[in-house]
Amino acid sequence: MAGTLKVAVRKAIAACGGIERGAAIAGRQPSTAGLWNNLNLRDLPPLDCALALDEAAVAHGGAAHITRALAFELGQVLVELPQGRISSAHWNRVIADLSTEHADLLAGLLRDLADQNMKPREAEARRRDAQALLAVIVEIDQRLRAIAEGGE
Repeated sequence: MAGTLKVAVRKAIAACGGIERGAAIAGRQPSTAGLWNNLNLRDLPPLDCALALDEAAVAHGGAAHITRALAFELGQVLVELPQGRISSAHWNRVIADLSTEHADLLAGLLRDLADQNMKPREAEARRRDAQALLAVIVEIDQRLRAIAEGGE
């Protein structure tokens, strides 16, 4: 766990602009953030600092690296929620998106596995396809939740 989490912390610090900026965001000294960033040390940020780093990374268009790593360690997946107001309108677009993303993932998998061997760059491309499909599924879930809870 520590290795995966340490890499995630380093990604979060980098997404914030480096050790100095990450330290400022977390409200700690640069030397402390440097310890968190050092792969040879076991130091990790406390939860409040980890959250601050992830919030800053997300605010700058990045990912919640630390939160994603923690979810993974618990056998979970962190999925970004759709932005903006969820509406039950425009179902045709969502259904078309679902079909497109599903087809893209399946076509890519079939193409990449034709030689019975998935290469790392192919796996990364299929992960992007799977994440795009998950985003559509999450949007559908959010729309259905809004309806079930008495919204549109």
